Amino acid sequence: MFTTSGQNIAWPLVVDAVAAVAILALLAWRAPYLARIGLRNVGRRRLRTALIIFGLMLSTSFVAMSLAVDDTVTLAVKTVAVFNLGRVDEDIVAHGWAPQMFDAHIGDTVANALGTTPHVAGVAPVLLTPNMLVADETQRQVRGGVTAIGFDPSHAGPLGALRTARGVPAPAGALAPNQLYLNRGLAQLLFARPGDTITLYSEHWPGKRYRFTVRDIVTGGVVGDPSAIVLPLPVLQQLLDVSGKVNHIYVANAGDGLTGVGYSDEVRERLEDVLPGELHTITVKQNGVRFATAAEDIFGRILSLFTFFALFIGLLLIFLIFVLLVAERRAELGVVRALGLRRAHVVRMLLFEGAGYDLAAAAIGVLGGLGLGTLVVALVCRSVSSRRASSSRSAWACCSPWSRSGSLHGWPAA
Repeated sequence: MFTTSGQNIAWPLVVDAVAAVAILALLAWRAPYLARIGLRNVGRRRLRTALIIFGLMLSTSFVAMSLAVDDTVTLAVKTVAVFNLGRVDEDIVAHGWAPQMFDAHIGDTVANALGTTPHVAGVAPVLLTPNMLVADETQRQVRGGVTAIGFDPSHAGPLGALRTARGVPAPAGALAPNQLYLNRGLAQLLFARPGDTITLYSEHWPGKRYRFTVRDIVTGGVVGDPSAIVLPLPVLQQLLDVSGKVNHIYVANAGDGLTGVGYSDEVRERLEDVLPGELHTITVKQNGVRFATAAEDIFGRILSLFTFFALFIGLLLIFLIFVLLVAERRAELGVVRALGLRRAHVVRMLLFEGAGYDLAAAAIGVLGGLGLGTLVVALVCRSVSSRRASSSRSAWACCSPWSRSGSLHGWPAA
């Protein structure tokens, strides 16, 4: 199966290029007059030279751009997958197509069982209600498909680390019974601000509506990128008439939002001995990262295919250049042969001329490819950074392969 990526061929290309330049330099040192004659021919016909350099530059630019964006795309797709899920690494639910209710005290059992595990940073029983209709009466905006979240912050750790846009902690316990938090994505859609009056509609309470006040706009914790509101857990249980019940238990691994994925298998195995038979563990973030990586792998293979195609076109162009040079200067080459140059000298002279075209095209192509790669990286990272919950770095720094440190800014290691 074709699995070679652009990064795998980067060093062989560099080694080959350095070796070729070294061989040319040695030949030029041994026969400087041949080098001067060959390089002098490069600028004799400027239009032809420009066309040759442009043709060679295209393949070089594509190779340089593919090498520049390969790692960026890999990290970008993983970042999007991670930030869609917030700080949730594992999700404990009941068996069945739809999440079933179970006793909230099971969360304490899970927290006690995982309390001695150094790779677990937080456990939170969660009541999650999807597909709610939210109306901002202050701004006169309506949004459907909103998820209501209520959770127990007792052992939540980073799952309960909600923060406002100013970076101020916004604990769930600070909510009054008539208050709620909006996540940043929903607030942007509703143009909402703290203090707005929000009305909630749901199929779970047909014919009724409930009003709340927006306490603040938050990010982080259990809140991911999709539109969501955070209510006090007892209030949401009362609205749904499920006192003492939840339908999820979220687990956050140690590390940040991305590095903690590596502990998911260990945590799942530990939970198998603790959970009742009707509950099971889903490694949601690990599954999301694997899916994103599979999508990136397909993109990487396509990019590698085009990279090899560009290399093949470049080699073909070089071969055609030499053929055209020989065909065009048949009379001239016959004269220099008559003056005493041997066949090897003529070949070296053409080699130096072709090297002049190649070096000029390589220099321009690499700069053009890196410029296009930088543009692609900036566009991808700007899109990714707009989805991130609490990032304060620039779009370039968020996912540039030259600035990676193994952690995601905005989610400190737990």
